[in-house]
Amino acid sequence: MEIGVRALFGVKRRSALFLLVAAILVTGLAGGAAIYVLGEEPEAQAYVIVGDTAYPVDPTSSKTYVRNLERYGGKMAVLSDEVSRWLEALEAGSAPVTGP
Repeated sequence: MEIGVRALFGVKRRSALFLLVAAILVTGLAGGAAIYVLGEEPEAQAYVIVGDTAYPVDPTSSKTYVRNLERYGGKMAVLSDEVSRWLEALEAGSAPVTGP
C-alpha cells in the first residue's frame, strides 16, 4: 500500500509540487487584485496645480512642513507629529504607511 501524494492524487511528487506552487501564485495574484480594486484612495487635503492638472498631495509629508516643524519644535516635535499621525491612522482603521 502506497501512502503519500501518489496515493492521494495519482500524480508524481514533482507534478504535485508544480500544482501547489501554481495554486499559491494564483491565490496571491487574486488577493492582490482584490485589494487593488476594493481599496479606497485617501482624500486629498491639498492640491498642487501643474499646468492644467491638479494633483492631490499630503502637505504634512512635504519637506517644507517637516523642516518648519523641526525648526520651531525640534526633533521631538517631528517625532511626536509622526507618532500622533500613526495613532490617528490606527484609530481610524486604516493601515498606516509607516509606523514609528
